[in-house]
Amino acid sequence: MGPAEKVGYFRWRGRLSNGRRTSGMRVAFQPDEVEASLRLQSITVQAIRRVRPGWRTYRRHRFRQQDLTGMFRQLASLLSASLPLGAALGILTQEQHRMEAAAILSRIQQQVTSGTPFSEAVARHTPGCDAITTSLLKAGEFAGQLPQTLEQIAAYREQYHQLQRTLFHTLLYPAAVCVVAMAVTVLMLVWIIPQFAGLFATMGHQLPWLTRAVLTLSDYASRYSLPLIAGVALITGLCRWQYRRSQGWQYRCHRAVLRLPVAGPCLHLAAQARFTRTLGTTFQAGVPLLDGLNLAAETCGNQVLTHTYHQTARLVAGGQPLHAAIRQSMDKQQARIPERLIQLIMVGEETGNIDTLLFELAVYYDNTLSQQLKTLTTLLEPVLILVIGKIIGTLLLAMYLPVFDLMKAVG
Repeated sequence: MGPAEKVGYFRWRGRLSNGRRTSGMRVAFQPDEVEASLRLQSITVQAIRRVRPGWRTYRRHRFRQQDLTGMFRQLASLLSASLPLGAALGILTQEQHRMEAAAILSRIQQQVTSGTPFSEAVARHTPGCDAITTSLLKAGEFAGQLPQTLEQIAAYREQYHQLQRTLFHTLLYPAAVCVVAMAVTVLMLVWIIPQFAGLFATMGHQLPWLTRAVLTLSDYASRYSLPLIAGVALITGLCRWQYRRSQGWQYRCHRAVLRLPVAGPCLHLAAQARFTRTLGTTFQAGVPLLDGLNLAAETCGNQVLTHTYHQTARLVAGGQPLHAAIRQSMDKQQARIPERLIQLIMVGEETGNIDTLLFELAVYYDNTLSQQLKTLTTLLEPVLILVIGKIIGTLLLAMYLPVFDLMKAVG
């Protein structure tokens, strides 16, 4: 199925039943929907045009991923109370304060009322609805367990996005510190240190080697900073272009990332947590194992692991047990799959509790990753402060050494 249909913002003008002029903005998929909703309010539409919303309007009314998760959670509660699906969607539509969410729910309600399967309506009109969500909804509809499936999807999405936020917030601090440090260093080299150069030229004696080195570096930075920035931007753009168009390039980059000394193990844990949670969720919802494996493989975020688990699915289709297929795929792709994962899957196949063990394994990976990230952040803070202090301190010392020498000569 293709990408979800997008909503639009429409500015309209019309007249009330008493002849008074009125206007406003609505969010809908088509102008006809705006006109139909206004007609229900006894408003005669005179003009409708599609507009680009302002930043504040878009930020206030855009459809977010947490809106989709909340929609699934609330819909599960309403359906568990034996409310019909169409009526539950209508209640959720009226409760929405964001115009995009209200328009999407209204269109889904119309589609469901006209006979379209709920999973198809959600996939067609909801941004951010991935193949995993669609497959889970189809399985829930087929099994007649849509409320339970919606609860599983909501829980899965909350844990998945929590993992993403944890990784983002962990990387945000060191990245911000490095950017600030580079900006301060460039500012000193390009603007502050050249002002000292003229002063040192009038002193008439040889400068210390550290000062000469920093002045030379500042001179090069002043002359070649723009070409250097342009060259770095060009190389970065070419690498991104090559990365996007070449699967082999992506595979090699992802393999190199997994081999990084500190970040590699953390990213590997995050990928395994996503895989085990997705596979456990699809298995619990009744999605066929082969489909669940292929869906879970796409959530790894690393081409090496994705290819490994796709190879696992092919071996399982050939009749091999899941744990043996993972081990064989790991050897073929030269990927590092934790032995704990293979052993627990083997136990789950023997006892029939694969989904339970996969969820427990996902929780273990989440906890281990959180602990490693916390330790990494704790260690990075003093290291970054020390490195930045040494860089700035070296530049300042280079500028003040001639002054100290002059004071010593005068004394």
